[in-house]
Amino acid sequence: MRFFNELNKSQFKYAYRTTRGPFDTFHMHHGMEFLYVFQGSLLIVMENRIHQVGPGTLLLFQPFQLHRVEPDLDSDYERTVLIFDPYYMENRLQPYPQFHRFFEYLCKEKLPVQIVRHPMLDQLFDHGKQYLFGGSVKDEQSEQLTFFIQSVLQSLYWIWNTLDPAAANSPSLRANHYAENVMKWIDQHFHEELTLEQLAALVHISPYHLSRLFHEATGSKISEHITARRIREACFLLKTGNTPIKEIGERIGFPNFSYFCRIFRKHTGLSPRAYRERH
Repeated sequence: MRFFNELNKSQFKYAYRTTRGPFDTFHMHHGMEFLYVFQGSLLIVMENRIHQVGPGTLLLFQPFQLHRVEPDLDSDYERTVLIFDPYYMENRLQPYPQFHRFFEYLCKEKLPVQIVRHPMLDQLFDHGKQYLFGGSVKDEQSEQLTFFIQSVLQSLYWIWNTLDPAAANSPSLRANHYAENVMKWIDQHFHEELTLEQLAALVHISPYHLSRLFHEATGSKISEHITARRIREACFLLKTGNTPIKEIGERIGFPNFSYFCRIFRKHTGLSPRAYRERH
């Protein structure tokens, strides 16, 4: 699992790609992420569900939300990713109370829909593809990207109440229900000592069979997903409260303090203390 904080030097990060190397591990971002698929197919793992999405799809990933993206490289693939600092946008939406409340909802609440398709979004991202996406973010582009994000938010605000959550979110791939059940269990019990044998007994298959099915469905090992969930919780606790760092390690399932610090640094690039001070 990786924690990406690309926004230290800029309020934005975007990447436009038509090809891709090895797919991502489970990861999360400090910022809000829009991922739009122009062409090809993606396997998405988020909120303990597995989805297949195609062209004309906008995916919304909230700050600190664990997710994983795997493209089908057997076909042409084209997408763009735009990550931005939610606090930067909140400040610019302050004069507009309705949009400000809607943006806070998108960032902080449990969303019934995070996979959206709509012709209005197709037009916006086609425009962005033609005029904005490509290369690194330059100072003169920040203003354009700000207005582009505001346009996307405005479109989402207009169409949000018309979306049917059951239709807007692509159905979970039922062949992967073993992996989904295990992810849901980990999400609730990550702070406990978990073993492969225990999880396999939960879904009534052998440990070897579960390990293989989980990797086929998500591209990651079960142990990697457990660590990802624990580090996500540690980031949240360090960012939002004054709980002693040693106690946070114990609370998330790392009773050995030095091991907790080592694992946290490995996945975030910072010690728990430095992370708390920075956020």
